[in-house]
Amino acid sequence: MSEILSALAFLHNIGVTHADLKPENILLCSEHKGSQTVKIIDFGCASTEKRGEETLFSERHERVNSKPSIQSIGTKAYWPPERFLLPTIEGVREAADLWAVGVILFIMLVGVHPFDVTGLATDEEIEKGVQERPPPMHLASHLSPSARDFIKSLMNPNPNKRLTAITALQHPWIRGDTASSDVIEGSNTKLSMYQDLRDTLATAIFATLVDSEHLRSDNNKSMPQQSLTILLKRAFQVFDEEGKGYVNENDIGRIVAKVTGTTMSRSDRRAMLHATKKESATDGLSLSDFSQLFPQLNHQHYKRGENIYNPGDNGDRMFFINSGKVEILSQKGHLVATLCNGEFFGEGSLLEHRNYRVTTARASTPVDLIAVNKEDFAKYFASGEVVKQSLKLKHRERILAQAKQLIRLQTNFSKRKLSEGELVFVEGDVGKSMFLVDEGSLEARHGGKTLHHLEIGDSFGESSLLFSRPRSSSVICTSKVCGIYEMKGSDFLLLLQSDPEHAAALRDMCRKKMLQKAIKSSRFGDDVSRAFKAADKDQSGTLSLKEMKDLMLKLGTNSEIPEREIMALLKSLDTDDDGQESLGLCMSLFDCLFKPYTLTEVTSSLFSS
Repeated sequence: MSEILSALAFLHNIGVTHADLKPENILLCSEHKGSQTVKIIDFGCASTEKRGEETLFSERHERVNSKPSIQSIGTKAYWPPERFLLPTIEGVREAADLWAVGVILFIMLVGVHPFDVTGLATDEEIEKGVQERPPPMHLASHLSPSARDFIKSLMNPNPNKRLTAITALQHPWIRGDTASSDVIEGSNTKLSMYQDLRDTLATAIFATLVDSEHLRSDNNKSMPQQSLTILLKRAFQVFDEEGKGYVNENDIGRIVAKVTGTTMSRSDRRAMLHATKKESATDGLSLSDFSQLFPQLNHQHYKRGENIYNPGDNGDRMFFINSGKVEILSQKGHLVATLCNGEFFGEGSLLEHRNYRVTTARASTPVDLIAVNKEDFAKYFASGEVVKQSLKLKHRERILAQAKQLIRLQTNFSKRKLSEGELVFVEGDVGKSMFLVDEGSLEARHGGKTLHHLEIGDSFGESSLLFSRPRSSSVICTSKVCGIYEMKGSDFLLLLQSDPEHAAALRDMCRKKMLQKAIKSSRFGDDVSRAFKAADKDQSGTLSLKEMKDLMLKLGTNSEIPEREIMALLKSLDTDDDGQESLGLCMSLFDCLFKPYTLTEVTSSLFSS
């Protein structure tokens, strides 16, 4: 039912009323067992509302309006009282769809049509019943008070007082609040006794929403996900990798072990199953049962063009995109990222312990979001090191990508052409500009050694500007022709002053580059493993803050790396956020500082370490 309401919320947000909802127009589709998707079909009676912009059905709407007005069509058994008074399709509005949902739900839960109990009533008799009497709720006496209240709220004869699709999604019966209570009261094993287990499973579900790919077994990496547009279905499929249609105790144990690094006992896993599943006939948790393990599920809907938050707003939650697209804009209004379903955003204010937003998030289409509040986020974040590291890595990578995009969007660049062998700048020069590669290939060299290659889209020269230092390397064109864009240092620094979050990401990138140069120009060269082992004095397999600091201070070019910048880099890698001398930097994370790994490769190494 929540999927039907979510689909209606999307349609209503773009000004479309289905106007012919009935069981025949709701399909349960599935290519894989356990991953069913509910779809609404047959928009032949759809009504559109002009809202100052084109809708998905604008062309059809114009064709309908070009003809003489026609009588309302559809199935009268699912019409609300007000629709019998409307002469044309154009008068049908969103509230009519919610009445139809109420009728469908009544049939599903009671077994009869509320205004055709015998199944023999004519359209005229149904119309009279709809207009003259309320739904026969005495037939629904076996239902919970919450279910009865939900049906009555959907079938309120006053369309202005009827639930909307969005408010219906927030009803306790749909959110599962009362359902969870009923399960607890009727269970031999009280769910409250297993709250810790419940929280552990909720953390595991959160982890699959953050990064489902790396929680799959190797032989299930290629399983198609395109049809799984609902986030919890994606999580469900990660748990149920065999496609059984349910999640059993072994599924739970496997994912929890990957996420938290701890092993749940068989008795704990079985207790959780018995305390939560609704049907004892199944061997595990259905999708409905599974959803109850993530009770903080909070759907929020936004219309196209509506801001989800603005700079300065309270940063008390993060969001997962269930459907639609979201644009992220800088404080100056520059578009720096477009995110789609399955991605998340808004985590920055929670990760960085600030209570305000620094960017704008805007719905570029109607969107359905799942919000996770600050308290639940803190609980999940603290429960598993894999979740913590994966989330922070993704956040840092995204902010850095946004910072680079922000720079590319600037117009105050001058274009330069270089020939093979021509220098952009020389080691020791005073930094006056930063650069973007537009054509060809370049190399950064120090002491005769090639430190790294620069390709189209790469930036360089920022470190000297950010840290007021001479150039630490020389950059030379290595292809026949090189094209670069140059931005004056004053313009670059002014841009960053207007966007502190992205400026911080660029500073971290530059610190990493300084560390890369120091390692590669030392006696270790490209042998990062040797550098790690040399620094790991106590042979613990991880580097503490002190060990990292000692390593960097002993490298050949450390006179060029201010100690404050060393500490700032280490602090940015402090996954515990405790500021203590116990970074615990494993080899996979240390290695990713020096090699141009993609985010996927870095995250994969975390899950395998």
